Amino acid sequence: MPKRRDLANFLRSYGEDDLADRSLMTTDEELDRIAILGAHYAFSDVAMEHGGSMGGARALSLAALDVLEGRDRDLHRTRSQGELNAGMPEELDAQELERVRMVRLTAPE
Repeated sequence: MPKRRDLANFLRSYGEDDLADRSLMTTDEELDRIAILGAHYAFSDVAMEHGGSMGGARALSLAALDVLEGRDRDLHRTRSQGELNAGMPEELDAQELERVRMVRLTAPE
């Protein structure tokens, strides 16, 4: 299970400051659900079929967004500050977008 402080830091790296603050007050049940979804997003067969793991920070950030707000939007930033500093493109490519879409659509209830 992720630590609340780590989750908040991941969320901030994607520009989700308000959600990061909220994540510090998640219940144990919400945190368990975030961990389950994050594992699905990063390591499920669906993720692997669509290009492999998206990485733990993005997976947990998306999971936190989905648990705490619902699946109605994407993260404010598609890349974390660390990814941008490492020279990754600002936007996700088509394969990455498809992986995100598919893992969210097939998430366990």
